Amino acid sequence: MRSETRLLTWRLATAVLTSVLSVIMALLPAVANAAPPERAEIDPRLTSQVTARHTGPVQALLVLDSTSPRGSGHARVVGDLKRTAATTQATVLRALRRLPAATVLNSFWLQNMLLVEFGGGQETLDGLAGLPGVDRVIANFTMKLVDDGQADQGPTAGATVEDRTWGLDRIEATRVADELGIDGTGVRVATLDTGVDATHPDLAGKLATTDPADPTHPGGWIEFDQNGNPLATLPHDSADHGTHVSGTIHGGAASGVRIGVAPGATMMHGLVLAGGEGTFSQVAAGMQWALAPFDNQGAPAGEPADVINMSLGPQYGGYAEELVTPSRNAYLAGTVVVASSGNCGDGCHGSPGNIFDNIAVGNTTVTDDVNDSSSGGVAQKSAFAAPPADWPETWITPDVSAPGTDVLSTVPGGLYGEATGTSMASPHVAGTVALLRQAAPELTPAQVLEVLRDSSFFDDRYGEQRPNTRYGHGRINAYRAVAPVAFGSGVTGTVTNAATGAPLAGLTVADRTAGTTTTTGPDGGYRLRAAPGTHEIVVANFGYTTVTADVEVTAESFARHDVALRVAPVGEVSGTVVFAASGHGVPGVTVELDDTPLRTTTGTDGTFRFPAVPAGGYDLTASLPGYPAPEPVRVTVDGGAVATVDLTIPVPPPVVGVLGSVPSSYPATIGAYLDAHGIPNEAIRWDADVTRYDAIVVNRPGSPGAARFAEFLAATDAAGIGVVFLDTWQTSGNGIALLNEYLHNPATRGRDSDPSVPALAYRVTAPHPVVEGFAVGEDIVFDNTSFYTDHAWFDGYTGEGRTTIADAARTDTGVLGRGIGVQERPNNRHVLLSMHGASTYTSPKNWTEDAGTVFRNALTWAGRAPDPDRARFVPSNLRVDADTALAGQPVTASVTWTNIGARAGDHTAVLSVDGVAEPGQPLHLAAGESTTVTWTIARQELGTYQLAVESLTGSFRVRAPTVSLTASTVDGPLAGATVELVGQGGLTSAGLTDSAGTATFETTAADAEYTVVVRRAPTGTDSRAYLLTKKLRIARDTALTLGTEPLSVFALTADDVGGGHQAWTYLRGELTGPWAFPFGSGTVVATAGRYELRHLHALTSPERDTWGVSAIARADLTTPGTYTRSYGGAARATVSASLTRAGQLSGTWSVTDGHGNPFTLLARTDLRPLATLPVVSLEDLPAVVGGTAPHATEVVVRVYDRQGDQVHGAGLGWPGGNFGVALGRVRGDYRVEVRAVTGGYLPGEIVASRSVRPA
Repeated sequence: MRSETRLLTWRLATAVLTSVLSVIMALLPAVANAAPPERAEIDPRLTSQVTARHTGPVQALLVLDSTSPRGSGHARVVGDLKRTAATTQATVLRALRRLPAATVLNSFWLQNMLLVEFGGGQETLDGLAGLPGVDRVIANFTMKLVDDGQADQGPTAGATVEDRTWGLDRIEATRVADELGIDGTGVRVATLDTGVDATHPDLAGKLATTDPADPTHPGGWIEFDQNGNPLATLPHDSADHGTHVSGTIHGGAASGVRIGVAPGATMMHGLVLAGGEGTFSQVAAGMQWALAPFDNQGAPAGEPADVINMSLGPQYGGYAEELVTPSRNAYLAGTVVVASSGNCGDGCHGSPGNIFDNIAVGNTTVTDDVNDSSSGGVAQKSAFAAPPADWPETWITPDVSAPGTDVLSTVPGGLYGEATGTSMASPHVAGTVALLRQAAPELTPAQVLEVLRDSSFFDDRYGEQRPNTRYGHGRINAYRAVAPVAFGSGVTGTVTNAATGAPLAGLTVADRTAGTTTTTGPDGGYRLRAAPGTHEIVVANFGYTTVTADVEVTAESFARHDVALRVAPVGEVSGTVVFAASGHGVPGVTVELDDTPLRTTTGTDGTFRFPAVPAGGYDLTASLPGYPAPEPVRVTVDGGAVATVDLTIPVPPPVVGVLGSVPSSYPATIGAYLDAHGIPNEAIRWDADVTRYDAIVVNRPGSPGAARFAEFLAATDAAGIGVVFLDTWQTSGNGIALLNEYLHNPATRGRDSDPSVPALAYRVTAPHPVVEGFAVGEDIVFDNTSFYTDHAWFDGYTGEGRTTIADAARTDTGVLGRGIGVQERPNNRHVLLSMHGASTYTSPKNWTEDAGTVFRNALTWAGRAPDPDRARFVPSNLRVDADTALAGQPVTASVTWTNIGARAGDHTAVLSVDGVAEPGQPLHLAAGESTTVTWTIARQELGTYQLAVESLTGSFRVRAPTVSLTASTVDGPLAGATVELVGQGGLTSAGLTDSAGTATFETTAADAEYTVVVRRAPTGTDSRAYLLTKKLRIARDTALTLGTEPLSVFALTADDVGGGHQAWTYLRGELTGPWAFPFGSGTVVATAGRYELRHLHALTSPERDTWGVSAIARADLTTPGTYTRSYGGAARATVSASLTRAGQLSGTWSVTDGHGNPFTLLARTDLRPLATLPVVSLEDLPAVVGGTAPHATEVVVRVYDRQGDQVHGAGLGWPGGNFGVALGRVRGDYRVEVRAVTGGYLPGEIVASRSVRPA
């Protein structure tokens, strides 16, 4: 038997998971809100690699500035990204010279990062994290296909429909080519996968190339090594996955069966997953290549892709943070990224599919069902560390679905085969996008997704909500998507209110003939593309009468069809929702009129009312979490009349609560098993109200602590709720393991995992309802299919009604220990099942039918006896008395509780705050009685707190103190000024002052010391700049006035030094920590005090820019008054030197401006840097400029003897300072000369010299 440690290590090594961490921070922000340089965060995976490394190097990715490009459009986005990478990486590359143990392997611009390899252990890793400008240091982690990629040889029956695959038939792709003449011609689709067999008869001639005579297909084919560097290879497939995917996009009909959605589209292919596995560097390089293609030598080649298709990521779902920035930048560049959603079932999803900017695709079958393995869920913005601000808080994944089950396509060697997975679905969508982009090249990625959504097929088999986590918005239809944008004819018009003539925006206009829809714009206008012919146009909107008309469309023209809608007469719908067992009104029930926006919630007495319902017929529905929905009631509403309708909530069937319904893959969970057998269930936590359940399964919920576990047992005892405890090899709070740990009953517990076990079984030792149907001595085979065959057993289960009824056994070696235990308790029952626990490696999918029977028997025997009349408590009307509160300030939450049951009863009301339960409040209510329960909550930590009482939710936010600022000048309000806070280790933007010079903002901590900074550049009406500061401690809401304190006037004058000259002064006050703020030449009104400053010069030219930074100087403006300072003017050089008789020459040098201000850097750049000057730490200014202007100008020292012969020469590095030369034997006087190139800064070159004689 292998030990737990060895086995766990083995499993982790073979798990198909990629966990990706967050990487986004700006190195040079356009708006200054960065903190002083700190050590970058290190990926824990990387630390583990360094710790575990015995021999060989370790790779790390240094992630730098990830600021979004400033615009959109391919050329601008790619250009911005390349420029940002070039300037920021230059600083890091220079700093890397100090770490000889680290070698740069590659650089990237789509995600601004450098790949390095090092062998220096933790010290080197810490050194990498300390490099200037590095935000995160992450591992070059593994990416894998989301499918196994194995295609069965085919086709089989049902794979084709006439002359096309069933997938093409279902999405009507062939109609697009046959009727509209659109096949993807001119559109480039880049598939990033395992490679492609470009010689396959269905794919031959379709791979892009800039040179038909070059077999490497430059611009159309690329393969990357693990470092993301291109390899010189010919097109090939390292598996068969990439060829299969490519066939679904580009394939022809060489076999007589049409297999490709867009057979005319140009194929590009990047081999990034050799054999189905690659690194993040390979994937990032592939995406980068798709946006700016190059050949295998790195030379630009070909045109960028219009569409990227990817089927990779974490197999069991997860958020891959590192894929956000590449996906976002592709989106901004106008490239549509299509990604498979994954194959881990409902409730599970993974990146890149769950990244909002990408199109995630689910997998449907030939019957338009969603394949059980197809992933879907609700993605959370908060799950990403630094998501784009314009993302919604949540979104449904997948976006759409497409055929992905038993899909026939190409496989290497000229063959064909069928495969299943979301990898087979995504190319159907990628091909459809190619068709769309041929028909309408101007469509943006967002518009493409909108068209796919609006034209998709959807029904209510997975619920009426659209989108949902199975279909997304629906299964795509290529013809319905492309036809509206392909035709040069259609219907156009305006929809108005018939009574007022006002335009009606957001209304649905449908072409029933073509099956297409659109919505009216803000002016009421609409436009529907349609083929020539008669079209039935329907205009409908809630509250208006529906108008239907036949409109004749002629070729190459748009028929005009204006519609005036009349307001429909309204009536009222009211009634009461009651509970079937008692007749009492039920509060908190959601009541809706289907196919309308009308919904309401019943009051404490169960009544509801819709006061204004347009006349017509409606289905009235009601829903209450935890209870069955009543059958919809049809109600007819007449204008001016009241329709009264009552609804009855049925008595709910027994519900099973599941503690620890793992693993994360839904199809493998205990909950999924119960769903499949029609047993209502809910995943619960330790603080759940157990009275809502009839039985509880304790699977693997983790260890709650002895006190909480005792509370749980007491609550289930008191309520008469049976509990079924499970166990398995892994120990993460398994049910039986908890009984052993906290109660020592059972007294012992054993566990094992051995792939050599032929089968596991429960061997019956006593008759009992849990093993009904099985004889004593019979083996109930539990698992004979899983690879790991995890199992556990126990002994010493005795006393207080406990007994064992079956042993745990291996079918080869026999009994291991006890397997099934039962306990008759005074008020409930317990069952122990030692092998039924579900984990990552064994689950209900491995159970035999007999094992499932035992599990269901256990639930039946342990479950509470049905009692329809018992007390049932329903919460409603959760209220929080304040949306925000200061730290420590109390907030009151209240909930109304009603006993809707037929008998009096007891209940404990529980409110949870961020998942942690507040002290419960006991209730005793008569049948039909209600009461309000309140909690007083106070929290110190800032942030939003989520409140929950069963299904009711609310929130409040603990905020920092608010500052109400008024800033003024001698002439009036200081309007349009930037407001910032210095404190808590950083600089935080606080907005702008309004026209009255006021601004209101929150600080960043509950109680802290800050300096408030108010600054403004000169305006058209005020030539002065302002820098106002005040330091204060802020622990409560505070009113602050700036501009009335003692002020000084600082006149800064810059002398011109050549064409394109710009000059600034960075000022740092004694109250602003490290931060300095840029001001141009002119007058600055500043708060009186002491300042430090540096001057910055830029000289722009068409070829190269020159930048210069002066040394730190001081200015004492403490006494209010007017001060002046001049800078700029032609550069000068100085040198001093001394010489010993031993021949040691030492000296100092400097380069200054015309006013004697020393330069610490003069540098040049080929790029146009710093579109907006950042606020920086004054000490870091040379490094910031050096990062954007990476070529320091040359400074050389030369020494000449008395004959004028040069005896020494060497370069000097910025900044100026000391130098030393060993001349050896000296003869007479020497001349020391320092020559400096000043670039565009006049005079361009300067020389200083000094004669020196031995002393």
